[in-house]
Amino acid sequence: MGIKSWIISKLEKDVESSAGHIELENLKEEDREKMFKQFGEGDANLTEFLRQSYKSGLPSIFCCSGHGIQSAYVTLKITDENINIARKVGKILSKQGISTNFTDDHIRGKYVHYRSMKTNSTEWLNTATQILANPELFEDVEPDIYYHEEMYSSKKPFAFNLKKRLLAYLRGTKQITEATTASSIQKFKENSWELSDKEKSSIMEHQKLTNVNKNSKKLYNESIILIGPSGAGKSTVAEELRKKTGMQRLCIDRIANRARDTGFMRKFKNADEFNFYMISEIIEKAKKDGSYGIVDFGAGHSVYDDREIFERVKSMLNPFKNIVLLLPDKDEEKSLDIMKSRATGDTRDNKKFVESPCNKELATMIVYGNNRQPVEIAEEILQFIKERKEQQMEIE
Repeated sequence: MGIKSWIISKLEKDVESSAGHIELENLKEEDREKMFKQFGEGDANLTEFLRQSYKSGLPSIFCCSGHGIQSAYVTLKITDENINIARKVGKILSKQGISTNFTDDHIRGKYVHYRSMKTNSTEWLNTATQILANPELFEDVEPDIYYHEEMYSSKKPFAFNLKKRLLAYLRGTKQITEATTASSIQKFKENSWELSDKEKSSIMEHQKLTNVNKNSKKLYNESIILIGPSGAGKSTVAEELRKKTGMQRLCIDRIANRARDTGFMRKFKNADEFNFYMISEIIEKAKKDGSYGIVDFGAGHSVYDDREIFERVKSMLNPFKNIVLLLPDKDEEKSLDIMKSRATGDTRDNKKFVESPCNKELATMIVYGNNRQPVEIAEEILQFIKERKEQQMEIE
């Protein structure tokens, strides 16, 4: 990966909507109907809900039927005009075990997220559709514990607007045109996507992480985090990396297993909430101790059903330079077959882990096994990190 491609990939994580984002307002009516059916995933309740939510002024951003295997969820845009109906839907659905969370996101704006906490059925979406279609027929109720009205604000990344401009400039989507008069030159300067020296200096200072202490710098720059599905080779590669670097190794699966065996995990509503808590505690402890090393995540620790929780995890992991997604092969079906033959544990969720956008959004590099030995894969990772550090030194 060249230095320009590397910079672009880092900027994309900070300023662009992630995979699965839908902009229904920008589509023609016939194309929008196709999207309702496509994202309805063959589920009549979800498809009809998407139609009705759009008619009611709450277009969908993300949605998933769950296919009866995992819980369904929908994420809808909200405004000051429609937030009350969104609240009403959430309060009524809380009685059916549906969670409601409101978020003000620096990229997608304000939205509400509904997710089933007790069942994998999508029948609750039928109730939501009826409320949206005829809100006057439904009385307000005192919400259950699953309803959270407080608006969560996601933190806007440093120099967000400057990064958007820099990304467009590097992609070449904004061209510098030749000006012929003084007034047009002045107008161009006012709207130029070329960064000023001061703006460049501001971004460079941020890249040097001047706002974190030396311990955090080592934690973020030296640690190697391995993510991927079950059977991808995270444990064996982590052990090879430990031998080659001399750094300590932390297996998150062991921590999660202890939490499950002692009953501590039952304090959380679902696996997503527990994983968020566990990862945040590990990072804070590492910052306090000044420790860093090799960390291998369990297959489910980097893939989330709750988009809001995932955004928080992504924000926590964003400073880490070496997050490696391990996959046996570039071909997804071949990868699934290889992992099934390797794994000693449950691989039923591997298709979900492979298809989910979460791992690819977190990863700073993707490494394919291609029938190589763990030691060879470890060597490739270390070589990539070496090249990344050299590129970073050139920037600085």
